[in-house]
Amino acid sequence: MGVSATKGVIAVVLERIKELHAEIEELKAEMFEVAGEFGRKNVSPELVGWIYWESPYDLKDFAQVMNTSSSALKQLIPPKEIQVKCKSCRKVLIMSAKRHSRVEKILKSSHLCDECTEKKARKDEVKRSKEQVQDSAAKGRATRWGKGLDLENMPYEEYLQTEYWKKFAHNAREKADYSCQECGVSNCVLHVHHLTYERRGRERYEDVKVLCRSCHEKVHGRKFSIK
Repeated sequence: MGVSATKGVIAVVLERIKELHAEIEELKAEMFEVAGEFGRKNVSPELVGWIYWESPYDLKDFAQVMNTSSSALKQLIPPKEIQVKCKSCRKVLIMSAKRHSRVEKILKSSHLCDECTEKKARKDEVKRSKEQVQDSAAKGRATRWGKGLDLENMPYEEYLQTEYWKKFAHNAREKADYSCQECGVSNCVLHVHHLTYERRGRERYEDVKVLCRSCHEKVHGRKFSIK
């Protein structure tokens, strides 16, 4: 199909879309007219709730047609029950919403049941406690080995030559049983690779990874020479 023919087909489709939009607006106006006529005589919670949840339109449109405020009309709309699943145990949860926007937010969000929420809270507390212990130990190492140096901001090459880093790296290799934590090789020169520089000068041991030269070069994507 040539460019001209393609344009012709698209033009027909676009025109049809415009016609459908016009029909939708006409039907919407008709629906509001019927609902408004009834609503002005007798604001029925059942009718208002049904129309709202069956249509995609905002509450303000209904309020305008029925000559009332959105806040007043909102009181008439019954909540809608929505089924979702706990992202951890997959238990079915029932949630409620009083607006379309809230339904969309519920469906897009992840949820935990009460039991899984409690488990997560306990797990997070254990993690925080562990991190506090690790940070306290890291601070102690920096104080003992750092000798007052600005470990965080000094040039990196200088940092690697400090007593602090040499002792920390030695301990990291010891904790790794003097083996590469990627491929498992031992009896070779082992490098201590930073996974994050967020706590430079007060690293946790989980902030680094012990690697053989080959694995270290793969991580950086280049060859280099480190003794």
